[in-house]
Amino acid sequence: MLHLFYNFTYNIFKVNDLKAFILSKKSGFFKKPISIYNFFVIAKAYGKINLTLEILGKSINGYHEIKSVFQRVSIYDEIELRKSYDKEIKFNINIDSSDTTVHKAIKLFFQISMLNEKVSVFVKKNIPVGSGLGGGSSDAATTLRLLNVLFGSPLIDNDLFEIAKEIGSDVPFFLNGSTAIVEGRGDVVHPVQSLKGIYILLVFPEFRVSTKRAYEIFDEFGNFSQGLHTKELISFLEKEYSISELNNRLYNDFGVLFRDKDYRFINLFKEIEHITGQKFHLTGSGSVVFSLFERKSIALEISKKLSRAGYKNIIIETF
Repeated sequence: MLHLFYNFTYNIFKVNDLKAFILSKKSGFFKKPISIYNFFVIAKAYGKINLTLEILGKSINGYHEIKSVFQRVSIYDEIELRKSYDKEIKFNINIDSSDTTVHKAIKLFFQISMLNEKVSVFVKKNIPVGSGLGGGSSDAATTLRLLNVLFGSPLIDNDLFEIAKEIGSDVPFFLNGSTAIVEGRGDVVHPVQSLKGIYILLVFPEFRVSTKRAYEIFDEFGNFSQGLHTKELISFLEKEYSISELNNRLYNDFGVLFRDKDYRFINLFKEIEHITGQKFHLTGSGSVVFSLFERKSIALEISKKLSRAGYKNIIIETF
């Protein structure tokens, strides 16, 4: 479909919920133009929250088995990718680009597609590293989609899914995800009816939690779940409910553990729940915590209270 936009033409490709834009304009992200091609693809890599997260056990290969409800949310990174003479991956933050999910996605894509090509990539990070919002996994999945668009779809969806599983846990969800039950080590995805239009207040603590360290703490102090909280939530979502009822039914094994064992989270939950009168939850293994709201006006009121208390926060929504 051809459109006119600020005197430049572009094509829109829709791959599920991903929109890829091929534009006849030099990228604003790269300081020097790449002369071999004058077009690029760009897309948003959306984050997620965990409505439930249960750790069921540990497999013989060392991976933790989970059962969780993932929900896509409107916070996002931006990824720009173009054909190039040289391989290049840049971020807007200080990060080792050779040790990222984006680098792994590119390497595996060309390996499986057997294409002898090179690309330049720019990733604008808005989703904090170590937040539990799935930014790295979403970046990888979006990179795979963009590569497939840029090179004329050499891979089918199943190929992309298999690559996503190899990149890491949670990456498969972001290939199509809106709302889904996620199992295994994050590589088994069962879509369910989407939850749209729920407002979410995210609170960003000063500290970060690495997934690796979170699981080490869980292995030492945590107790495995049976998956019952996830089953109960799915049954609950099939009925009529209020958002406040939904907010009180969310569950996270890491949240239970950290509320008891980690003084940083003990103090965080105690203070923000006292300030707001609202229950907050951990997403992933943290460190971001969140609460759900039916009306944006209420979320804004709570947001102002937290800002006055010195807590960085934003309002996003499900879609």
